[in-house]
Amino acid sequence: FCLTCHDGDTPTATLGTAAIVPYDVAFSDVSAPYFTGWNKLSSDASFANAGHATVSGASNRALCENCHDPHGSDYARLTAWTNPGDTNLDPGSRENTNASLSREENLCYRCHGNGITGDRASAAKDVATKAGLTYAHDPGDDTDAHTDTEDAADLATRHAECVDCHDPHVATRVAGSATQDSQLSTAGPALWGVYGVEPTYPNSNWSAPSTYTAARLNGESTDMEAYLCFKCHSANTTYPSGQTNVPLEFNPSNFSSHNVLGQSTGVQTAFTVVPEGQSTPISVTWQFPTVNVFVSGWSQNSKMTCTDCHSNDESSLTQAQGPHGSSAEGIIDPNYPRDWTTIGLSSTSANGMAYLSGGSAVAATDVICAKCHDLYGTASGEGNWSNTAHNRSAHWISHNQEKYCVNCHGAMPHGWQRPRGLAFADDPAPYGSVNNGTTSYALDSVAVSNRTLNSGAVTWACTHCKTTGGRHTTTLASPWP
Repeated sequence: FCLTCHDGDTPTATLGTAAIVPYDVAFSDVSAPYFTGWNKLSSDASFANAGHATVSGASNRALCENCHDPHGSDYARLTAWTNPGDTNLDPGSRENTNASLSREENLCYRCHGNGITGDRASAAKDVATKAGLTYAHDPGDDTDAHTDTEDAADLATRHAECVDCHDPHVATRVAGSATQDSQLSTAGPALWGVYGVEPTYPNSNWSAPSTYTAARLNGESTDMEAYLCFKCHSANTTYPSGQTNVPLEFNPSNFSSHNVLGQSTGVQTAFTVVPEGQSTPISVTWQFPTVNVFVSGWSQNSKMTCTDCHSNDESSLTQAQGPHGSSAEGIIDPNYPRDWTTIGLSSTSANGMAYLSGGSAVAATDVICAKCHDLYGTASGEGNWSNTAHNRSAHWISHNQEKYCVNCHGAMPHGWQRPRGLAFADDPAPYGSVNNGTTSYALDSVAVSNRTLNSGAVTWACTHCKTTGGRHTTTLASPWP
């Protein structure tokens, strides 16, 4: 009945033998970049195909009447809670004046709660538990900050309501899953229908987007999950001090970045660079090792999403996956809570990663890098390092002058302007390499030259690097800028 009008072709007054429609029905014309509109039956945003309408079992479905009162409500868009009759929810009748039931996240928590914050319908996932953790996109943190007609400037008033990331009229599941679990960069079905922003990048290394365009994520192959994150975590809006311009870090032209924008080539091997102090561009090739450096199923060209790293785990079948909240800082997957800035290399660790405890190297399987990376090649049974720099025991965390990954690769893993994330001590925070509070040495510069393979590993020499304290060469003929 509702979709008779909310179908993009609103009724007009009609009098005839087949129909009597006494009045025109019209909706106000709203111009807002992230407003999904009144049409709930369009080809790319149909409520008829949404998870709320199609979940099996009539008592499990959340239909229009469960979230809206068509006669009137004290809240925008006629929101009002009406018990759908599920025996797992407390019985009750329609509430259109009760703020604890009928507006913002409270309305969603009537089905996506946990029994303490709201309730949980038998076919719904619990979101409230994760959203209440220490590090979270908690919709309960802000009230009245969100409007569905907001623009980028309004996002400067920080908030994370459920509908900032989900369109409840379109979100669904495909093959039993609402998340993106198949090593793609596209948005999973839970995000379908919502608006993100697509950046327009200059075709150059380490260049920020010039513009951001509102883009609705409808399940197309070009709808990247990262576009949703970019809506707030970018120069699209004014974001808090201390945050970096995330789309800059994921620019596909960067000499290194994690592949959240679905590029066919994930790790570049050919570069054109003007060495520091020179004016002539030089073409350089850094061959990729043939030694396996990834966990099974991952490769240098794998596509990924932001939520491969920033996500709560699905600790039970009743809880939702996604970046709702985590016990680990930065909403990092709580299965990998260890600070990556405290990790170094160790041949005694199966994956080549370790941290120090009591002066000894302890295998680090709980650092987020270990979710995809296997630095010692044990995933393929090779048991070998991918390059000769990693192979030197003086570069290991177990050395008497312990070394850490961030001594050479910097502290921001999203992406960077040099190959393989190599960073220098004088680079700005959080991108620069650091001493990490030890007697180790941060990287000062790297030579611009080809990197070749030797028995499957990339060859490095001491003369290719300069570090603080003069550990290696004091001058380089052609250093990277």
